[in-house]
Amino acid sequence: MLFNNKTVINSFIMFLAGSAITANAQQEATAPEDSDVIRLTTETFPDFIKENSLVLAEFFAPWCGHCKNLAPEYVSAASELKKYDIPLAQIDCTVESDLCMEHGIKGYPSLKIFRGVDLPPSDYEGARNKDSIINYMKKQALPSVQVVEDEQDLKDLISEATEVVIVDTGVENLNETFHKAANLYRDYFTFLQQSPSNNTEKGVLSLYHPGSNNSDPIVFTGKNTTLDHIVEWISIESKPYFGEVDGSTFESYMDSGIPLAYFFYTTPEERESYSELFTTLGKEYRGKINFAALDASKYGRHATNLNMKEQFPLFVIHDINTNYKYGLEQLSDEEFANLKKEESRCYCS
Repeated sequence: MLFNNKTVINSFIMFLAGSAITANAQQEATAPEDSDVIRLTTETFPDFIKENSLVLAEFFAPWCGHCKNLAPEYVSAASELKKYDIPLAQIDCTVESDLCMEHGIKGYPSLKIFRGVDLPPSDYEGARNKDSIINYMKKQALPSVQVVEDEQDLKDLISEATEVVIVDTGVENLNETFHKAANLYRDYFTFLQQSPSNNTEKGVLSLYHPGSNNSDPIVFTGKNTTLDHIVEWISIESKPYFGEVDGSTFESYMDSGIPLAYFFYTTPEERESYSELFTTLGKEYRGKINFAALDASKYGRHATNLNMKEQFPLFVIHDINTNYKYGLEQLSDEEFANLKKEESRCYCS
């Protein structure tokens, strides 16, 4: 049979490998000059970002294989998105090293979304093919704030939301700052705005957690409504009083700069039995300590990062700014093993 002929198989593999290598060599990471991708330099970058309200920029290296694979998809996406006035740009990091260093580029290709010069860039988090890039960027171009005229529509949107909702009902001199904050958090939260003429009360800034059903909103009471203060308020109040640490939330807790109190649990029932206690503590220490649960069956080894033994349930506080860890005294290994044996006997009897 053909598949028993090693010479034929080797020749076939060599042919395919050679074809792939040749194709890869011919494919350039740099977009063609006649494409719709804009090549930016250290000199042209600032003005281009300033003049365009939304830009997707690729930081790349010509020798990078992943950059070469992305190139045709990126070029095609640029042609389509040009119709919507969404430019795609490229920065060659082997030439513009200072610019790439300024934006913390550590790997290639790195895709970042820029919204003018007043807001920090965000990472592109979609798939790296033509259709995904187009759809992702078209969504990014949509208004970050939804204006709601009807009071009942506003209540319905809050009730039906599956993520945190931030509502501005016409706070004086907040409009521009509110939109900037919405752009920063547009991928995570819903931002709604209602004009004072449609609201019987004085304008307020409120935050609703999913399931709040329009009740018990968290109201901004600060006097300073600069972007930094609003962002800090959202960062603190958007977290549950007793949340959950996992792959999707860990970074936000670390970025908060607030000490994090971990409760490692072994079963959903165990978590639930402590929920009321930690929710109460979360309210009492709001803005000073975040309280969150961690599933020990998935992330139990994280206890060692906190200088603790893997003895669960476990409570430990991590001061993120100083990297100090504060945990309750634990048993010796022998004592803990004996305790587990006793628990097993109790469960069996």
